[in-house]
Amino acid sequence: MSTITPYISDVLSQPEALRSCLEQYPRHVLDKLATATRQGRFTHIVLTGMGASITGTYPAWLILARSGLPVNSIETAELLHYALAQIDARTLLWVISQSGYSAEILSLLNHLSGEHTPAAMLGITNNLSSPVGQHCSPVLNIHAGDENTVSTRTYMNTLMVTQLAALQLIGEDISPAIDQFYAGIDQIAAYLANWQEHVADLKQRVGFPKRLIIVGRGTSLAAATTGALILKEAAKYSAEGMSSAMFRHGPLELADDTLTLLIYEGAQPTAKLNHDLGLEVQRLGGHVFWLSTKEDAEMPTILLPAGGELVRPMLEILPLQMLSISLAEYAGFEPGKFRNIGKITKSE
Repeated sequence: MSTITPYISDVLSQPEALRSCLEQYPRHVLDKLATATRQGRFTHIVLTGMGASITGTYPAWLILARSGLPVNSIETAELLHYALAQIDARTLLWVISQSGYSAEILSLLNHLSGEHTPAAMLGITNNLSSPVGQHCSPVLNIHAGDENTVSTRTYMNTLMVTQLAALQLIGEDISPAIDQFYAGIDQIAAYLANWQEHVADLKQRVGFPKRLIIVGRGTSLAAATTGALILKEAAKYSAEGMSSAMFRHGPLELADDTLTLLIYEGAQPTAKLNHDLGLEVQRLGGHVFWLSTKEDAEMPTILLPAGGELVRPMLEILPLQMLSISLAEYAGFEPGKFRNIGKITKSE
């Protein structure tokens, strides 16, 4: 039976943090920015962050992209050193930093002057007194509280807040989204109530794979990439996350009995493509697990709680959090305990 560590405590407190954040979400803070966006005052929108701060914005990026807005997502280090020309007097710069103190973010803020001064800066952070909280206007607090180790509450709350903000920027009423999130939080709480059973199940079924790749499409990419990141951080286990389509462009060569593939069903437009890929890897000898809300007749299934489209990326990360605990225990590590880094990355 797993012992509750600071990391596991953070995982289990996610529903409470999400409810607190949703209750405090400032519905009207983005009104002026949303009006300016719809009036075409920005020639482009740039989302930027590092680590889970940027992977957690992928669903929000999709909301903006599907609406037809000219939006790009660039990790802050690349934006700073190679793409600063993306920021000018008609740019809406959207800065996401859970701590508000990451090294690359601080460097970027110091370079925002002259021709690289954005028209507006929207900030998302867990610390309003941080440089991000002080430099950006408007700024949204994710209200995740103090986090002990690897990103858990901050990631979940970032997923929720950035999607709400994206919906507001495209002019949608967020009341239905808020209702969907409240229902989703209940699903997360119900899942986590049985967390030890989930860890034990994954320990038995997935084991300690020689190679592990996590794939998905659409909003599921957030869980695929962030899941691989937290396995590295929390379990010291090397895993890779990518799109199901990108997996076909080379990594499919890895498919044999040494490969374990976790594949998200995801949204319906691409679910069959994902399913076909899973069956192909299975035929090639790989160990495939289908992540879905219902059991699959042809592939072993890791069940996900059911939820709406906006909530799905939050529900999809839960089994990866459980797997991070399982793999850490297999390897003899305390889940989520840092050994080489700290909570805030202070050097580039």
